[in-house]
Amino acid sequence: MRNLITATVVATLHLATASLTAQGVLTTTFADNNGNGAGGIVYFDLDVTAAAGLLINTIDINTTSTAGAIDVYLTPTTYVGNEVSPGAWTLAASGTFAAGAGAGIPTPVPLNGGLALPQGQYGVAIAQGPNTDQRYTTGNAPFQLVYTTPNVTLTAGAAQNAHFTGIPFQPRVWNGTLHYGCVTCASKSTYGAGCTHAIDSFYELMTSIAFDLTNTDIVATKTTPGYSVTASAGSGILPVGGVDPAGGTVLVLGDDDQVAVGTLGMTVGSNGWFALGSGNSNSFTPTAQVMLNNPAEAVYTWTDLQPNNSGVVTYEEDAVTGLARVTFDGVHGWNTPDDVFIQIDFNTVSGDWAIRFGTVGFNNPEDWLVGYSPAGVSPDVGSLDISATGTFTTTATSGPPMAIDSTLPQLGTTWTITTTNIDPTSPFAVTMFGPRGPATPLATLGLPASNCELHLTALLTSAASTNSFGTSSVSVPIPFLPALTGFLVSAQSVCLTQSNSANLLTSNGVQGKVGF
Repeated sequence: MRNLITATVVATLHLATASLTAQGVLTTTFADNNGNGAGGIVYFDLDVTAAAGLLINTIDINTTSTAGAIDVYLTPTTYVGNEVSPGAWTLAASGTFAAGAGAGIPTPVPLNGGLALPQGQYGVAIAQGPNTDQRYTTGNAPFQLVYTTPNVTLTAGAAQNAHFTGIPFQPRVWNGTLHYGCVTCASKSTYGAGCTHAIDSFYELMTSIAFDLTNTDIVATKTTPGYSVTASAGSGILPVGGVDPAGGTVLVLGDDDQVAVGTLGMTVGSNGWFALGSGNSNSFTPTAQVMLNNPAEAVYTWTDLQPNNSGVVTYEEDAVTGLARVTFDGVHGWNTPDDVFIQIDFNTVSGDWAIRFGTVGFNNPEDWLVGYSPAGVSPDVGSLDISATGTFTTTATSGPPMAIDSTLPQLGTTWTITTTNIDPTSPFAVTMFGPRGPATPLATLGLPASNCELHLTALLTSAASTNSFGTSSVSVPIPFLPALTGFLVSAQSVCLTQSNSANLLTSNGVQGKVGF
């Protein structure tokens, strides 16, 4: 199997199209809190780890100068101890700029002829012209001193107000970016996002015009430890009096208001939510982060409503069974004639809940947020297409998305692709290889797995590996064939799950460039 994977991946590399010069960047920070005047100098060390070295084409600096110039000097190993020794330095490159971007914003400075750095360690000095200043950062917490990529590491740093003269100010973090090319360096990068099997909250955020839940029932049945949630065609709200034969209580709600109701601890929000407890936001603007941070467990059909001057809101409860119900009957969307018909059930004994949508109209100026969140803070896993997802599950706590990453695909070594956060119910993960592609939602491919995406344009080969406590790995030997240098191949993993109707979870993608 491994030989087959290797052969297919090698074939993929031969078919792949890629620039033979990979571009990389290393950025420190542009959050300056200090700086020197025109004609000053900033020091740092570089450790070029790429076997083939680097070619730095452009340097971004942080400057308030409208135009100016820099010279780049090098000394072997380190700048430390050489700050006042001009003879230890060699002018290696120069560049000018005609339009400075201003403080805190990168100003690109192309280097004439570029700066070639073989593998090794260097002290670097960025010397400013007589009309050029540099902003930098005093290197105290939280500002780090070491910045690294797979090809190079930068260690800050010191500064002086004149070239190679005076007591160095340190530590100082040079503010800038190195734009470099590497003809033969191996590299890898992750892209896109995976989806998770573990969500304690969910929501769909949509505009009024895009609302697609008219005459839809959303039923959540309490499981251990979360819910099984199903969306299906419904017939609108049930008649008032189904829970309380006496007809319940007609609520008096102000605009953007909430009121505690009954004896079961429930609270009704005037903008279409039903909570077990109080203290949730009264905002008329549906916001995922607000919902996910609200203090009380709640079911949401949140939009901007006007129960203070339209329709009827009725609360019913059965204290014996624990069933509570709120019905929004003909309430208008904000400043519209649109009647809105919504009903929410919440059983305080079993934990089950349900939403019944009738007609709602499409002219409300605010969005809709439909979903559920337990009490307290929950992570945001993104908007879920409820109507397209079918049946899905939630858990007691949210978990991280399925993720993939890899080692560097270096010639003559083994490329190891590791998948993490695999659904514990899946005995394995399948790692797929192919060309990198844009994020394609599985729902658009007819697979009801909301928030899960495909990140490859084609499947060329795949390999299954055992799920060991949420992690699996696939190893692909990369032969020492210099002709493969610079070629690209990408990978993405999938696993089984019971958390959505497609029974599939997907990871993000990882792209590798073969090299030394």
